[in-house]
Amino acid sequence: MGTAQRILVGLSTASVYPETTEAAFRFAADLGYDGVELMVWAESVSQDVGAVQSLIRKYAMPVLAVHAPCLMISQRVWGADPAAKLDRSVRAAEQLGARTVVVHPPFRWQRRYADGFSDQVARLEERSHVSVAVENMYPMRADAFFGSRSAERLRRRGGPGRAVSAYSPSIDPTDTGFANYTLDLSHTATAGMDATALADRMGERLAHLHLADGRGASLDEHLIPGDGTQPCEEICRRLADSDFAGQVVLEVSTQSARTRAERTVLLRRALEFAREHLERATRRAITAGPVQPRSAEIARGSSHTHTAARPAARTETPEITSPATSVAAPIHADAIIGPGRCGSGPSTDRKNPAGTKIAASSTATAPAVPQPGEAPATWVSTATSRPRVTRTPAWACPALKNVFCRSLAGTVPFPTRSRKVPPKAMPTTVSNVMPRTMVSTGFMRFPLPSRTLIG
Repeated sequence: MGTAQRILVGLSTASVYPETTEAAFRFAADLGYDGVELMVWAESVSQDVGAVQSLIRKYAMPVLAVHAPCLMISQRVWGADPAAKLDRSVRAAEQLGARTVVVHPPFRWQRRYADGFSDQVARLEERSHVSVAVENMYPMRADAFFGSRSAERLRRRGGPGRAVSAYSPSIDPTDTGFANYTLDLSHTATAGMDATALADRMGERLAHLHLADGRGASLDEHLIPGDGTQPCEEICRRLADSDFAGQVVLEVSTQSARTRAERTVLLRRALEFAREHLERATRRAITAGPVQPRSAEIARGSSHTHTAARPAARTETPEITSPATSVAAPIHADAIIGPGRCGSGPSTDRKNPAGTKIAASSTATAPAVPQPGEAPATWVSTATSRPRVTRTPAWACPALKNVFCRSLAGTVPFPTRSRKVPPKAMPTTVSNVMPRTMVSTGFMRFPLPSRTLIG
């Protein structure tokens, strides 16, 4: 572990859907990702190796991995032969300088491809330096008709219940056995699988991690890590403490973002989660050190103190440290009464007693001027926290009081949104939006729900 390198964190181009592949490169470069995972699907740029190479040079952002076109919506991308598409994916990874190709297990109706899948993966890895990492999947659950209640049903049953696997031989690639695996934490949530147990079965063959989260809904969610029930932090810590030499890719859904600014916030939060929990132990030991003494500006109670300047532990008797001596500062018993309260002045005058300073919540306060006959006391304060923001309920709001009372009587419906604030409109430009995809099952065509696009 002394010579272990930093784990690379990439961004899947599917994470910015419905924006384009170039938008994913731009987001990755602006936010500080180490690279991208190219999802090959219906967008023409994702299928063109030359166009992707131009994006690599334009944004100085490498391609860490290539996701083969094996989704339900990409069955016709690069042809209809799944074996030929896997071969082409490995060649594209070699041309782009990627180390890994992510592929799903074959569908059950792809019998010839499924029979020779294991041998093809082994043959490709022998001929190339690219690793073919087979990904864990999830079944088609019968409780998909229950919508948001499917996650609660999974928790009550302790599993997904009745489900049908569309993959051969199963959704778990360890049942077959491969040299390299991809662990997807959103898929484990939908499948009701134990992610840590699956990681144990993969062992040292775990070469690629799709970092996302899920709550156990019947549809693949790909939430921001930390927003679901999967052990994302534990898995990341295990990789950081081991000799893991693969890549971690954020494959999350940001379709709820209405603007690029909102999408940027989501992708930045996902990256910060990965950086924090994938930090190597040796790097933490180098950066960790003794707690620095508080500066004079903090001791004077500056309201602009950053939260990172807070002391690691709060002591009952604060100390004032100087190069020559260290003495305890006396604090009167009535100087610190509680968060947001002042300790001097009559008890009946609480708004702004003379000679005191009003502090924010969780800020220790003391009289600015000592009382007659008392020794001067040093004012020691803690870091100022953010002001509290409260929301007035509808029944207590004067503006909505009459409407609320009438709604209880059944005369008018209770408003769910203020009439003064119109709902935010969706963007009208469609220049950077991918076209709606139609899926063919062989006997019918239907539009695919957008939230099932990420694989």
